[in-house]
Amino acid sequence: METIDREVLSVLIYQQWLEATEHAHWDEAAMALYKLQAIADGEPFTDLVIHETETKAPCGVLKAA
Repeated sequence: METIDREVLSVLIYQQWLEATEHAHWDEAAMALYKLQAIADGEPFTDLVIHETETKAPCGVLKAA
């Protein structure tokens, strides 16, 4: 993942954390903090990267096993 992608992802997750704490959704806030720490530790988040060789199915569509 590129640096700009990590920065954008960090901002989005930080926004999730803020919203979760405002509404006292502590489990969501904890998960957002966990994700922010993973980004800081250099987690590659390969599940967010779309590979050109894969079939691009619409969101919510499961691939047959």
